[in-house]
Amino acid sequence: MRNRNVTIVCHSCKKKLIAEIPIGFKAICDYCSEYLHACVQCRHFDLIKNRCKAQVEEKPKDTRSHNFCDEYSVRESNNENVSDQVQGSN
Repeated sequence: MRNRNVTIVCHSCKKKLIAEIPIGFKAICDYCSEYLHACVQCRHFDLIKNRCKAQVEEKPKDTRSHNFCDEYSVRESNNENVSDQVQGSN
């Protein structure tokens, strides 16, 4: 897989940042230090129902903490106009 930069929004602080994907397992938000490789940052995670839509054998108990899920795919921001961008930590 080729690395590329994407715009994401941190689930915790709601700040936009630029992150290089694939996102590292222990990557954190530069604003609030919350983990980026977490269920709540994944496109497979249903934020309304608070559960994963992917078929995974073991779902993490803490959806905000980093995990090692093979199905993880970061939820990208749809807004390309980013005023406060920082490079995400990997």
